[in-house]
Amino acid sequence: MHPLFEYLAGRDLNPRNAASRIMRWNSRALFRFLTDTQEIVRTSWSAAKSPFSFLANSQLSGGIHPCAAPECRLRHADRLGRFAVLYGDQVTIQNPLPDGVGGSSLDWNRMAVTGSLLVLWYLKPLIDAGLVAITNPAIHFCEHHLPALVKSGKMDQLGEELERQYTEGVSVSVAHPRGSYAVSGPASLLEHPTVFSFPLRGKEWRAVRSGSPDGTARVSDGARRRVVRSIIFPILRDMLHQHVLGAWYDLRYLTDRDVDFLALRHTTDPGLQELSRALAEGLAHSVPTLDQLPLRDLLRLRRDEGAVFAVYRDAVARVLREIQPTDAGRVRQAFQDVVLPELNKIDALVVNEQGRLRRSATLDLLVGAAAVGVGLFSGLLAPEGGRLLAELGGGALAGRGIRRLLALPTEPEDKVRDRAYYFLWKARAEARLPR
Repeated sequence: MHPLFEYLAGRDLNPRNAASRIMRWNSRALFRFLTDTQEIVRTSWSAAKSPFSFLANSQLSGGIHPCAAPECRLRHADRLGRFAVLYGDQVTIQNPLPDGVGGSSLDWNRMAVTGSLLVLWYLKPLIDAGLVAITNPAIHFCEHHLPALVKSGKMDQLGEELERQYTEGVSVSVAHPRGSYAVSGPASLLEHPTVFSFPLRGKEWRAVRSGSPDGTARVSDGARRRVVRSIIFPILRDMLHQHVLGAWYDLRYLTDRDVDFLALRHTTDPGLQELSRALAEGLAHSVPTLDQLPLRDLLRLRRDEGAVFAVYRDAVARVLREIQPTDAGRVRQAFQDVVLPELNKIDALVVNEQGRLRRSATLDLLVGAAAVGVGLFSGLLAPEGGRLLAELGGGALAGRGIRRLLALPTEPEDKVRDRAYYFLWKARAEARLPR
């Protein structure tokens, strides 16, 4: 068991009682808990040396940005978990627990911690299996050890590009309660509309401007800028985290944000261009119905089918190496063009083999039954003779037919086990079973 879960068990925290217990903590208890867990994560992480080791962004790690609702956080964690099982040897997530109490209200911090623990418990089977690891974000440095991304000014360049895109692409309006702002925009920038809340203080924080032509309140430039920067700050943190840990341990960047492609495409730094290409390998391929298969069953399938998993993953890696993506859409399109047709071919082979077995089994059953039935009906065989014929001839044919019928669920699959995408096909087939 991971040391973090041992610590939680020692504190008598579990998914059933965490919310009620944490909501009784004061600021000091919350701070001590976060300090303890940060230290446990820091001392327990190690990177796996593998071409299939990844470093996930904060969103896929189940972090609080851009949406702190538990259902959103768990959805991202589930997406990451499926990628880990379907492709990774190790996917390192950023510790979803806050790195401090911060300036938010105590109730909000309590809820953020509870949601983070739910994410970690959801991923626990994969963490215990070694497919998912946890590390703290690598974002704090002294001036002497500032990463090259910061010293070179590339981080500022990325920030300016992201701020330009979000300023032009999203809509910010006044919301309730006072100090809240509703934000909406295209899916490439925001997964769904959201609300940000800030304290109002000073002239720069004035929420609205009067004198709008339609008589409604308008968001001030200062408030709009603050909202946009709140959106892009976690993205920049992810870039820095990848630049430091990813480069040091040779871990590829795992993201589900299209905007990461858009931002990195505008930089001329060779290292970041390489990172942009590595983003492609972080996008889980989309297979219809696969998300219906429970994560525990997907993990079991990988354990049971280790040999065919390796063949399948090599095939996926070849697809990713052959494309030169400029955005996430090209990655998804590559799987639509290459992987799904292969799955359909396996479907066709299995259906054809099932049909052949079914026809052969039906014929054996009919011939076996007829050999006995016709003889008895014509009076050529006494009942004892019919029993003997059934045992020696007709019964053997009928038995062979029954065996072929019993083989229908497994024998066709054996015919396609050497196919490159058999593992993925098997996962999809299990996902389609009624539950």
